Amino acid sequence: VTMIPVYVIFAKLHWIPSFLPLIVPAFFANAFSIFLLRQFFVSIPEEITDAARIDGCSELQLMVRIIVPLVPGGNLDIVARAVAAPMGEGLGQQILVENRPGASSLVGTQFVAKSAADGYTLLAIANTFATVPSLMKNPGYDALKDFAGVSLTCLVPQVLVVTPTLPVRTTKELLVLAKARPGQLAYGSSGAGSTGHIAAELMAMQGGVKFLHVPYKGNAAAIVDVIAGNVQMMFDQISAAKPYIESGRLRALGVTSLKRSPLFPNVQTIDESGLKGYEEITFNGLIAPAGTPRE
Repeated sequence: VTMIPVYVIFAKLHWIPSFLPLIVPAFFANAFSIFLLRQFFVSIPEEITDAARIDGCSELQLMVRIIVPLVPGGNLDIVARAVAAPMGEGLGQQILVENRPGASSLVGTQFVAKSAADGYTLLAIANTFATVPSLMKNPGYDALKDFAGVSLTCLVPQVLVVTPTLPVRTTKELLVLAKARPGQLAYGSSGAGSTGHIAAELMAMQGGVKFLHVPYKGNAAAIVDVIAGNVQMMFDQISAAKPYIESGRLRALGVTSLKRSPLFPNVQTIDESGLKGYEEITFNGLIAPAGTPRE
């Protein structure tokens, strides 16, 4: 696998599930997330090697695939497709993006873990890759032993969005409503341990409220139900939620970064809303099966 020159700024990830038995595992999962990033993405070469550009190279006759372990349309899928284009140009061939959703991204992740370490199968990952093993007894993969890092691709804050019919316009008003209706406000996510799940449970813990979790096979599926009002809210990456917010189909209440997003400068941070120190940032990256050659 040839490393891709993608420049990112790394930020510390903060998350703790609201259910007490997982507070300690959550602490270690957060540290594990940071450890994985440092292990996987310590070096990104400046250029795609000339050897990968040689026309007629027999190895490049095979199709390189990026497996996205979620449904199409979500942030992870969008970023993978955006990265695939320049990768294909550098390699002189088209890169196939293939969605294999299911079981909080385990279906696609396990598929790549068992794939040949020949450089033709990559996995698009986000925070879920590091958090799910702390929530499941047997996730079917060892994050450190079964994979080799390729590159970070981006860091993206999330945005808390609600269905427009919900009578709230700020995070503070949402928390007041949630306290009046404990366990009745439902939020969608791409599954247990996903960024949206962790962000919502962190808010519930800090805000002293209880939400109802409704997992989907990806945020793209969840956001449809939020728009329809079948679930009241969700946390989604700004890149994926932006068009729905701008069209009025979703209402943005707060962003999960400590600074306001330049895309929505009038939307408060959740930290500003009263939950001091609240921060939840999504990282995206590419990894390959363990043993894959660096070039």
